[in-house]
Amino acid sequence: MKKILSVLLILIFAFNLSACAKDDLNSYKKAVEKTDNISKGKTDFQFNLETKFNEGNLTLEKLEKMKYIKNIEMTSEYTFDLEKDKLIARNYFNFGGMGFDSTFYKGKKTFIKMPMLGKYIEIDNLVSEENNKFSEVSSILSDKTIKNIEKEWVNILSEDDVLQGKDTVINTPDGDVKVTHYKINVTDEQLKLYLKEIEKILLKDENFIEIINETYEIDIDNIKKDYNEFKSQFTIDKFKYDAFIDIDGYIINEDIDIEIGFDNTKNIFKEMTINIKTKNWDIENKQEFNFPKLNDENTLDKENLNQGLPYMFEDILKGE
Repeated sequence: MKKILSVLLILIFAFNLSACAKDDLNSYKKAVEKTDNISKGKTDFQFNLETKFNEGNLTLEKLEKMKYIKNIEMTSEYTFDLEKDKLIARNYFNFGGMGFDSTFYKGKKTFIKMPMLGKYIEIDNLVSEENNKFSEVSSILSDKTIKNIEKEWVNILSEDDVLQGKDTVINTPDGDVKVTHYKINVTDEQLKLYLKEIEKILLKDENFIEIINETYEIDIDNIKKDYNEFKSQFTIDKFKYDAFIDIDGYIINEDIDIEIGFDNTKNIFKEMTINIKTKNWDIENKQEFNFPKLNDENTLDKENLNQGLPYMFEDILKGE
């Protein structure tokens, strides 16, 4: 189960970066670069994955575990100020009908609230006890690695892949906004090349490999083997990307639709449908942050950490 999840996370990560990667086509490139440099504002992120299985290739036990990834929904609305190093993200996760929410806080301390318990988990102390090197979530990937991944996205695009559409008006949290619609369409061959290059870049990031091996206890060689086997068995039947750029040159809406089909009938997967939506607003305006005060009564200690996790993760984290 852990192998399947690791492969899915790589795919999700790759396509999510595609949504915000840099493009070398004039006005679109400028808009993405400007959006990428927003220092404060609000963002809404939505991710949905629907998977169909070849159920005849699964035992009843594995089919029961697969129900958690049959339909995956993730949403996050976050307020940020990079200059002040502050962030509040309100998240919702739904795995196969089992949903839970949480709120992530980053300020002087980094912690998460699990509403099902009404308590907080202090990430700083928890992680530093394990390994100081991994105390920052953002340290998983270096800036150089992210930049290289974005650069590779540019390399697969041609002039014919990006089309500028008509001006239109869309409704946003800031009200009705005049935007220009851009469309990007790429082929299965282009995306397979992009995924191959991402793999090369990640394997050169020593910090990323060490975190995967030590923190998550997943062997990177096994991930590589499983990922390459998995990648050879599917075709990206559809990749549709829409971006909406406002009059100030910011990308305020993005929408990605992906359809993946599997060629091998012996594969446990039959098809996948992915949708990713991103909205940006309140850009470069002053942000308000209300951080709760932590104390012994409202904070969950390390010994009782498992009480704050939904029970479904007990199966997922067994590593089968």
